[in-house]
Order: sequence, then C-alpha cells, then structure tokens
Amino acid sequence: MLPTIRIDHAKLVMDGVIQAPAQTAGLVEPYWVAQDHDHGAQDHGAHDANAVRWGPGTQRGPVYMEVAQLRDIVTGLNRAGLDPHIHAIGDRAVKLTLDALEQVRAAGAPASFRPAIAHAELVEPVDLPRFKAIGALPVMSYQWSIPGPNSVTGAKNQLGPERFERMEPFDKLHAGGVRVVYGSDWPVDRMNYWLALKGGITRAGGRDIPAEFAGRLNHAPGLSRVQALRSITINGAYALHAEDRTGSLEPGKLADLIVLERNFLQVPEATLGENRVLMTMVGGSIIHDSGKVLLKNAKYGRSD
Repeated sequence: MLPTIRIDHAKLVMDGVIQAPAQTAGLVEPYWVAQDHDHGAQDHGAHDANAVRWGPGTQRGPVYMEVAQLRDIVTGLNRAGLDPHIHAIGDRAVKLTLDALEQVRAAGAPASFRPAIAHAELVEPVDLPRFKAIGALPVMSYQWSIPGPNSVTGAKNQLGPERFERMEPFDKLHAGGVRVVYGSDWPVDRMNYWLALKGGITRAGGRDIPAEFAGRLNHAPGLSRVQALRSITINGAYALHAEDRTGSLEPGKLADLIVLERNFLQVPEATLGENRVLMTMVGGSIIHDSGKVLLKNAKYGRSD
C-alpha cells in the first residue's frame, strides 16, 4: 500500500516572532530596549552594541486570540476529528495556548487528541510540566538554536540574559518526559535536516558558520543523537497519528526509509550537518537513487 495524503490537522496562530524589529511574539515580561550607553565605554571610544545598557521596555508583543476563543475553535476542530497545530513562540502565547488546551482536555477531549504547539521558543519554567500533563506536543525547529541573525542579533539583547538562556527549551521538555517533535518550518526555512539536527544536538552551526556566530547559542544542553533522530521519525509519526504505519522500520509498516552516506550516530560532531542521502524509499518504491546503493530486492511494502 503506497502512502497517500490525508488531513488530520488545522494550523492556528497565536503570535508572531521574537526577532527585532518585528517583536510580535507575545511575552510575559516586556522586550528589552537599549536604554543608554555605558559612559566608561564611551570615554574609551567604544560604540559597539556591547557598550549599550539594555533593560525592560514597555512592549510585550501581541497575542492574536483570547483563551476562550482558542478553546472554542479547538473544541470545534476536535469534534470534526482534527487536531490543532498552534503557532506559539513567546512565553505568554505558550501559556495561554496551554490554558486553552487544558480546558479542552478537561471538557472531555478523547485520548486520541494530540494537540501540537509549534516552535515554543520561550516557555516559562512553571509551564514546562504542563506539556506532559495536557498531552501537548512541542514541535521544535532546531535550526533556530544555531547562533545567527535570527537567534542572536535580533533576540539576545532584546530578551535579556535570563530569557536568552532558556530559549529553545527542547532539552527541558524532553527531560520532563514530553514527546518532542522536530518541525522544519519549511518553506520559511530551507530544508536542511542534517544541519537542523546538529543544531538540536550541539546548539551550534556547521563548520562554515561566520566567526561572529561561532560557538553555542546558550548554556542549555542539546539532545542526544538518538533523541534527535526519534523526534524527526517516530515522534513525528505519532504527531500525525501515523505511528502504526511509518516512523520506524518494523514488520507491517510502510517501507519508508533513507540510506545515508555516513552513520549519523558515529560521525564526528563537527560534521553532523554534512550528511547526504544516497537512496530514498517511500512505500516500498525507490524514488531517489544515487547509484551507490545495491539492493537485492527493490520491492517492499506492508505485510498486510
């Protein structure tokens, strides 16, 4: 049986993005702003960003729906057999999303209800355990944990040191027993799964990253290689209600697989993002072949 398209989810949006100058992600506390310059630094002729003193401003960013509105929409989707996939980036947007999902769950949502919260770049510590309690799936984009203009230039000073240290909390969610899912955010981001997975493991970029963005995003740990691979395979299948037919190589499931040039579990950390797919199989049919993979039998499928 070949895989086909089916629709199980509806996309909802609770807020925007953290990055300056937009700052449309809903935060609990205000974004930080440049307040004045360090006079000692000025006396020595320093005019770079490090000489600026940052502190809380007045803007917290918008939230696009109230809890009751989101609850009612999700309830309607649930009755129609659809799960919500909710974009929530700021810690206030995440908190309110969890509030709404908590109410839907308490009102009798079935065990099959698998709501997803996309991105969750900032989560207040008090809200981390709520993901597991509610059964909410964080769909994280690991490439955002690689230092760059989006994650450092437009966010570090604007969040302040405490919030910057808890950006991209997939490590804390996993440690709390939450099923973490990887989401590419394509087509906003380019599809570079191996570099993204490296970001989830190391919180750092590849060997060609500019010097200004060298090193780790923050001091939070990354995922293990096995955890990262599970997030993009069986955990993703679970989020799509497809774990019975894909997401892992088991008898009775679709023969959906790739053959890699390098063993992801063994390559040096520096080259984790440089892998290459030699062959792709979907539903037992080879749809990409570099000519470097030899198979005795190229036809596979479900046992049923």
